[in-house]
Amino acid sequence: MRLWRIEKSPFAKEIRSGNGARIYGGRWNSPGLPAVYCAGSLSLAMLEVLAHVSTEEDTGEKRVFFIVEIDDKWIEEIAPTDLPRNWRSALNVVPCRRQGDAWLGRGHSVALRVPSALVAGEFNCILDPAHARYRKAAIWSAGKSLRIDSRLFQGLGKAQ
Repeated sequence: MRLWRIEKSPFAKEIRSGNGARIYGGRWNSPGLPAVYCAGSLSLAMLEVLAHVSTEEDTGEKRVFFIVEIDDKWIEEIAPTDLPRNWRSALNVVPCRRQGDAWLGRGHSVALRVPSALVAGEFNCILDPAHARYRKAAIWSAGKSLRIDSRLFQGLGKAQ
């Protein structure tokens, strides 16, 4: 499976560590548990960036994208039907975190394929950097500079 990850340039060297998600938590992990969030396409990775941009300063950050190749044998999946009806809500991440934390705790696979909260029918993958096979199973490309068209940032912060 091919996955994509976009990161701010200053953090690109640490991207494989999962430290950002360990510090702040995410939809699929609680703070304290490292995880690396990737998307099933470059365009979905871009939407994930846009969904998390909250300041004008964020819009000017230089970004880098990576491609991650991982063999399907290292991937588990959570289907949308395995989640409660309101799992997409940013105000109710508990059901997703509970499943993601349990997956991280089991250590059975390197990646967890999950439905995208942003785009129905698409998916993200959560990587477990603490898994013993992570470094061999998840093959990362070199980072490539990514320019985000400024039109995508128009109006950000004004709708709040």
